[in-house]
This record gives sequence, structure tokens and C-alpha cells, in this order.
Amino acid sequence: MPLFFLLSNFSLVLFVITLLYPREVFPLVFPLVFIEQPLFWLAVLLISLTLVFVRAGVRPDRSDYRSRITLVLFFLPLFGFIWAKMPLGGGRLDFSDIIIIGFILTVFVMRFYKDRKNLSLWGINKVHFMPAVKMLWIPTAISILSLGCWALITHNPVAPMELLKDLAKYPFYAFAQLFFFLAFPVACLKTTDHSQGQTILAVSGLFALIHWPNTVVMLACFLSMAIWAWVYLRYPNLFAVAIAMGLSAAVFGQALPYDTHHNVGVGPDYAYRRLIKMPPEIIFQNRIQKFNQSDRSDDSAPAVDRFCRALNTPKLSDFSQSLWSHIEKIWGRQMMTLSFLRGAEVRREWPKLVSWPIRSKKLKIKHDSFFGYFDGGRLVGTDLLLSGWIANVKTGALATSVHIFINGKPAYAAPPNHHRDDVSRAYQTLSEKKSGFRFKLPAKSAEGIEDLRIFARAESGIFYEIFYKPDYKWLNLFAENQRHR
Repeated sequence: MPLFFLLSNFSLVLFVITLLYPREVFPLVFPLVFIEQPLFWLAVLLISLTLVFVRAGVRPDRSDYRSRITLVLFFLPLFGFIWAKMPLGGGRLDFSDIIIIGFILTVFVMRFYKDRKNLSLWGINKVHFMPAVKMLWIPTAISILSLGCWALITHNPVAPMELLKDLAKYPFYAFAQLFFFLAFPVACLKTTDHSQGQTILAVSGLFALIHWPNTVVMLACFLSMAIWAWVYLRYPNLFAVAIAMGLSAAVFGQALPYDTHHNVGVGPDYAYRRLIKMPPEIIFQNRIQKFNQSDRSDDSAPAVDRFCRALNTPKLSDFSQSLWSHIEKIWGRQMMTLSFLRGAEVRREWPKLVSWPIRSKKLKIKHDSFFGYFDGGRLVGTDLLLSGWIANVKTGALATSVHIFINGKPAYAAPPNHHRDDVSRAYQTLSEKKSGFRFKLPAKSAEGIEDLRIFARAESGIFYEIFYKPDYKWLNLFAENQRHR
């Protein structure tokens, strides 16, 4: 039953992501998705659920059957809510969310209420505290020492104050997690005829699966929960296990490099954050290949038009077509392609391009560490004053030149010429460097400017477009939004 129960939860998650998420990102952020058909995972879900109840249904003891139903009614809605409902809501709770959460908590409370007269079954007691501590201190010490050695070997900086804060607060957070992922499933599985090893496998697998697709964290959670569950089954005490988990988890988060554990992020939000940090040419490699193959059959159309068709974006405005055609003509097809994937058109269409279900007001898309913001532009007489900043915040590399395009045509180009105190304070790598720009260039009049875009050219030759304010008025990306004066 534990294996089929774990399979049912995992197949539910895979059914959701193969239904809602784009297939081209599966190998990038979703490990173990070796079959991309939602109907296949739906069939696996139904079969595994059937097998969960086959044996229990023929036994005279109905407590086994009720325990299995309780586990299914709790964990399947929980995993479905995390992977399907929460992303579609963009982090906001609506009435349907409250109904689902209420149902999940009701299932949990009903099971807890049944055992209310014997809370020691749930590990809420004083009797087993010291015996559990005696069994847990050695594996906990080994875990902490191993993580400390890892931090020394990798030269990962550890913030002492942050570590102390985590050590103080994480045991409380650990207690809540263990209440749902250790005490609750163990209380249900005790009424079945499964062995201790099967019970340990079930709770360890569930705890690992809730942290999918963060592979490193999944492995750490599975091994750790196996030890905690083994001790808990011998000496059921949630307080002792919560202390051990809190200490280990706090050191885990501080000692390991961020790129290893990604702030212990999990679920669709973790996958999304990983996705937006990947170079777009990796994400869209299949579409780039389609674009390159279309050259022979449609050579008369501008390259940027064919690329937009490969990406399934709307038709570009005349300004955008002119801009990218100039970049292609001067710096070549490949550079135009790499730069377009980092431009405002792709940023604007990003949720549609990757079919990502997470909805939010502001998408902080920074595919690379090379980015910056446009402060604004204003006309003073016959001069146009422009200011902003853009650079590589990770390495401190500056742009070789900043390029201004007005109404789709090159209008000005110069290296960054201004030191920004605010940027230096925010990014140590840019301290004392001229990451900003203040340009004054002639302009006919405000009426003559319908589109103004700014790019920084890196040493690699790629153009990185600056980020504009939401109310930026000089931006006409697509044909349906183009203003004709």
C-alpha cells in the first residue's frame, strides 16, 4: 500500500503539470517527467488508487479501510492544491481556496479528534522525550558537522546572525511540518497491518514528494525523515524530532550554497524561479531551431517576422520590425536572435510563451544578471534628456555601449557615463563604477516620438534591453497596440 499510495500522489502531480505546464520546459525544471502525456498519468493515478484499496476492501477490519481513505482524502487534495489551484490564483486566496483548505483541515482534525484521549499516539507527551533525544543527538550531530565541513570546503559564507535566527525559529516550523507529515500518517498507518519499514517508506516518501522538484532537498528530506520516523516509531515524541529537524534544517539552509538548495524552495514557484533565471536560448531552443529551418521556405519575409511566428508572438509593430532589422543588419542574425529573446517583446509575452499558470501582478523576469532600469525621459526645448542604469550586477561588468532607438531607428550610442550611488549601495559589484547614463540628444518634439527603446551592448555582443516603468508611454511593441498619429 505505501508504494501505491506514493505513486498515486506522484502521478497526480505529474498529471497536473503535463496538463498545465509547457512540455518544452519539462527537462529543464521537472525531473522524472519521462512521459509527457496527461492521460497516461491519469490512468496511473486511477490504477494506483484502486490498488491502494483492493486489499483493505476484502478485510473484515474496516479501520484499515477508513485509514486509507483518510490518507487519500488528505494528501491528494493537498498535492492537487499546491500544483494546480495555488499557481492559478497567483498567491491570492479566493473562496474556492478556502473551501479546499477547509476540507483538508477537516479531514486532519477528524482524525486527530478520534485520538484526542490518547495524544501520546501522536507524540505529544513527556515520557518519550529523553529516550528520543538520546537516539537523535548522534545523527543530528553528524548532519550538522557534515554540513559545516561542506561549507568550509565550498567556502560558502555563513551569516552568524541569520544562522542564530534560523536555529531559534525553525524548530517551531519543524513541529508544524512533522504534525502533518509524520504524526498524522503514522497515526493512520498504525491501524493497518503494514510493517515498520513500510510505514517509514510511506512518510519519508511523502515528505520528499512535497519538496519536489528540488532534487537536493528531496534527497535530504527522504533520508532525514527515514531516521526521524524510525526514532518516532520507537519513542513517539514530536518535540524531540522537531528540535532535531529544526537544528539540521537551519544549518542546511545556511551552510550550503544557495545554488545547491535554492532557499529550500519547492513546488511550482520554485520551478518558475529556476525557469526565469535560465538563458532564454536554452528554454526556446526548439523554437529557435524551427526559426532557422524556416529560412529556406520563407526567405522573402523579414527574419524577425519569421522568428515571431516560431515563438507564436503577435505581429510586431513597424517600430519593432525596424529596430530588430537594424540590429540584424549591423550585428548579424545570431546576435539579433539572442538579443530579441532578452527584449521587451519576449518579456511582455513571457507567460504566454511558456504557458506558465502562475498569475501575478508583477513578473520579475531577469534571465541574466545583466539588467537595469530606465528612470525616464523628458523634453526640454529641443533636447531629449534620458537617464537610467544597466550593468551585470553579478560580475560588475559594464556595458560597452548604450544604444538609443527612436521610432525604430538608431538615434544615439555612447558608453555609460554616470556613477549611481543608489546602484552602488544595492550591488557591491558595481561600487564606484559608472553603471548609469545621462544622455542629452536632439529631438524634434514630443509629438515626433512614438517609440523610444534603450539597449546595453555587453562584451559578448548581446543587446540587453533595459526595464521600463509600467506606465512608460514611448513603447509600441506589437501591431495591434501601435499608435498612428
